[in-house]
Amino acid sequence: MRDYWNRFVRDQEHLDAVIAYIHANPVAAGLCPRPDDWPWSSARFSGRSGKAE
Repeated sequence: MRDYWNRFVRDQEHLDAVIAYIHANPVAAGLCPRPDDWPWSSARFSGRSGKAE
């Protein structure tokens, strides 16, 4: 893909930010009101319960 690039996860803080970003994507796209409402997301198992960071 033209707009694709690799990124190394540097530490736990970076990993947490990446996971929060992924969980927030369906909310940002207007597909659901909260990350844990998206049926194909692991957000409901993350312990963040609806937090879109």
